Amino acid sequence: MSIKGKILFWFLLPTILIGIVAYGIGYYSIHKTVRQNIFDQLVIAADELQGNIRVFLQEKKGRIIDFSSDGCIKDGTEEITKRDDRVRYNTELLNTHLAKNKLPIDTDILEMFIVDLDGNVISSTEINRIGQNVSSEVYFSKTVKRGSSISDLHYSPEFNQNTFEVARLITSKNIYKKVGILVNRYKGDSLRKATRSGISEEFRELMKQEGLGETGELYIVNSDKLMITESRFVKDAILKQVVATDGVRTTFDNGMGMIGIYPDYRGIPVLGVSRYFEEMDWVILAEKDVSEAFAPIVRLRNIGIIIAITGITVIVTIAVFLSTRVTRPIKKLVETAHTIAEGNLNEEIKVKSKDEIGSLASSFDTMRIGLGKLLKNIEETKEDRRWSG
Repeated sequence: MSIKGKILFWFLLPTILIGIVAYGIGYYSIHKTVRQNIFDQLVIAADELQGNIRVFLQEKKGRIIDFSSDGCIKDGTEEITKRDDRVRYNTELLNTHLAKNKLPIDTDILEMFIVDLDGNVISSTEINRIGQNVSSEVYFSKTVKRGSSISDLHYSPEFNQNTFEVARLITSKNIYKKVGILVNRYKGDSLRKATRSGISEEFRELMKQEGLGETGELYIVNSDKLMITESRFVKDAILKQVVATDGVRTTFDNGMGMIGIYPDYRGIPVLGVSRYFEEMDWVILAEKDVSEAFAPIVRLRNIGIIIAITGITVIVTIAVFLSTRVTRPIKKLVETAHTIAEGNLNEEIKVKSKDEIGSLASSFDTMRIGLGKLLKNIEETKEDRRWSG
């Protein structure tokens, strides 16, 4: 290998090796930091959503506790269940009380009704519901067994919208005797508002502020693995969009939650955080597309590649320049040496550099001059001997 090639090689090899190692360490460190920061943001978002749901449901529980302790409701229910000749009067009285004094308190309530312990509706803000039997409804059996219940979100044909029910036992006023069940039927949309899952324009900026960007999403999945809050990407997803992702399956399996990267319900890789909401048997999810989450790292990688190419180009240019400066006088010295070897001692070595190569050239030129003088003296001596002989 020529000196020029060696210079280029030893310039480039350590530079490239050091650059690759430094870039690899830096890229890995930044990738790890960005990934952890995104997961931290998602954990905060998921925990906040879980807290919002808990507060929302506690509020609805508090409302039903307050209503079920109302004296008029207690007395009216007990009187109606006696089935005496005043049942119609008491029913109308209780209907009016529910409609005028209770229903307006919470605008999220669609309907209030009371059922007896056999599941028959005995009073309601919707008069046509009186007489219906709801004993087959989950909220009825759970309330009879536990004293209170909150149903999962479901579609109600009567109202042509999604609803859920909050129910509680009604006891007599003077002694603890079960006389019926009070049920508040809520608009399903109230859950969306409480969880801030609706990604309309008023929420979009909020999502950005919370670090979820353009693809971040917060939503809830029920025990049937159906989405019960709106999707940011799929229209009309509530109770229709199946979410059977690793985040959902793992959370239902371990009863806690998970943090990881997996394909979401669209099949797109996401960074996801899930939390199990035991009270309702729900999974709360906060997710963000990998493509957006790691976009800064991709930009950094591209910038790094550009810098590396530019750096290598500069280093190669410098190496070529330096190697040329080093090898040019050496080449001249070699050419002169060949000329001298052919017997031409009059060829001056024209290397003027003020470094070791210049010193070598000067010494070589001195040797050339000395050799020329020596050969001249030898020739003169031979000539003298020839004439003297």
